[in-house]
Parts: sequence; C-alpha cells; structure tokens
Amino acid sequence: MGLTQQVHGFDNIGMFVNLLLMRGNIGRDGTGISPVHGHSNVQGQRTVGISEKPELVPLDRLEEMFSFTAPREKGLTTVDPCQGILDDTVKAFIGLGGDFVRAIPEQGAMEEAWSRMRLTVQIATKLNRSHLFNDDVAYLLPCLGRSEEDLQEAGPQIVTIEDTFSCIHGSNAKRKPASAHLKPELAIVAGVSPNKPSPPTRRFGGTHGRATTRRCATGFEDSAGRYRLITLRSNDQFNTTVDGYSDRLRGIEGTRSVLLISPSEIRKAGLREGQVVGLASDADDGRKRYVRGLTVTPFDLQDGCIAGYYPELNPLIPLSHHDQHSKTPASKAVPVQIVT
Repeated sequence: MGLTQQVHGFDNIGMFVNLLLMRGNIGRDGTGISPVHGHSNVQGQRTVGISEKPELVPLDRLEEMFSFTAPREKGLTTVDPCQGILDDTVKAFIGLGGDFVRAIPEQGAMEEAWSRMRLTVQIATKLNRSHLFNDDVAYLLPCLGRSEEDLQEAGPQIVTIEDTFSCIHGSNAKRKPASAHLKPELAIVAGVSPNKPSPPTRRFGGTHGRATTRRCATGFEDSAGRYRLITLRSNDQFNTTVDGYSDRLRGIEGTRSVLLISPSEIRKAGLREGQVVGLASDADDGRKRYVRGLTVTPFDLQDGCIAGYYPELNPLIPLSHHDQHSKTPASKAVPVQIVT
C-alpha cells in the first residue's frame, strides 16, 4: 500500500518492473516480481476476473466456462460512486462486508450525502458505522461468517482464501451458525440473479507478449508549511476495525490520536513532544478539512513527512486525491498543514 496509495502509485509499481526488466529477471523462473499484498478480499481481477475495466477480464472465456452473458459495461472504482453519491447521480448502494463510509476519503461530506440515496443494502457479519447512514429504504442482511459451517444439499461447503504470496487455500468452517436462517454471502449475491451458471469445464491459458517500461513521477509540489501525511494501521487492526490500543509496531499505547513526526521537524515547527495539535487539508481545492486532538509524538520519519492512523485521518483526504490510473485513494501522501 505504501507504493500503490499514491497519486502516481501505478507508476511506482511500473518502476519496480522496469528494474527487473533491465536486469533480465522477467521471464525466468524464480526471478520475477512478487506482489506481496493484503488479505484475500483485495483480490478480484487476477483471481476470479472481477474488474471495473472489462478489457482486463477474459470475458469470452468466462462466458464459455459458465454459460452466461457477461456484462461488458465499464464499472466504477471507489472514487466514482463516492462522487456520484455526492452529486446525487448514484441512488443505490449494495455493500458486501466492509465499512465503506468509514474507509473512504472525504468522510465528512460522504456521511452527509449517504442518506440521500434511495436504497442501501449491506451484507455483513458484524455491525459497523456504515450501517448507521440510511434514508428511504435500507436493508441490513446478516450472513454466515467464514468460521461458521455452510451446510448445503451437496454437503459441507468450503471457501477459498488467497494468502499474501498469492497461494490459494481452502478454509473449512467448524462453528455452528449463529442462526439457522443465515445464508452465506455467496448465496445472497447469487440469488439476486435468475441465471444459474454451469460449473467450469476448462482452465485459463497463458499469453505471451512484450513488456513496456514506464516513467515514474512525483505527486504535488512542496510549499511552506506543507507536509506529506502517511496514514498507517496498527498491529491490532484489520482494515477499519480496531481491536485494541496497543501498537507494538511503533510502541504507542492507549491511544490512536497521535501525530508522528521526526524530532528535527518538531524543532523546526516550534512544537514540543506531547503538545496537542490538529491537521488541516492543504489540497488547494477550497474545501476545509480538519482533524484535531492529535498528540505530537517523535518518530523516525523523513523530514517533510508526518504520519497518523487510518481511518481516523481519512477526513483529510480529498476525493480527488487518487492514483491517476487505478483511482486508488492516495492515502500515503496527503498534503496537510499542522494547526495549533
């Protein structure tokens, strides 16, 4: 995420590939690039062919395997529906798990706009903040958790998970479901469609081609008083879910309301350790965004960079601040100023 959550995150990855291309690594066993990523939910396009860009998905092969007509309209990234909700062109939202409103940029404006939608449907295993913002029609559909048994006519079911190194494993659930009426998430989603896809009968084949190198560039310019904010997660956190207040990775105990900053920058800014300050967006877009109540905490960072926790600092991230190609929110280089 440190590479991809940047305005030029796509190019950052491209530069690593450039290096391997110049060294002759690509195309030889054991020497290619290894995409170390997060949990299995962040997969999609590579693993099962889900993407907002239909040109990246082997739709002809999927139609042949599953006997259905695949949609070929261009889809939406995280940024697109957020903008649509803000300008009232998106009228409905269906969420599969996650805490969408908590995880996205522009939190203040998004929470206000969220309840203007006509319909919201949330499929979830646990309650979260996104479930609090509703208007005309809202459905909250509890589903089986991954640890709960899924017993179907064919017998016990398993789900597949993909680990950090792209290895896929079966996950066998052992616990009795919390309710006999719970359905697995997959059954809820599949039940929306009247079509019943056939089982797959073929495997995907490979293609061969030439690689092209890409140029890397930086994001916004430096200016007086402007810092590059990095949002971080603690060791006892899973996405937006915070399980505790003991960050062993950074030695921070009992709080997440901190501003991590190098000792030299503390001196340069005229601050002191333990001082409570705030951050203001410095995106030059005319919008005011603030997060207050952050304790100045010395930390080993590059000068010009400061850090704090995600999602607490998400309100500082403009919706327009995202990767130019993938539209991934740029949560690792956010322009801000310190306010006292």
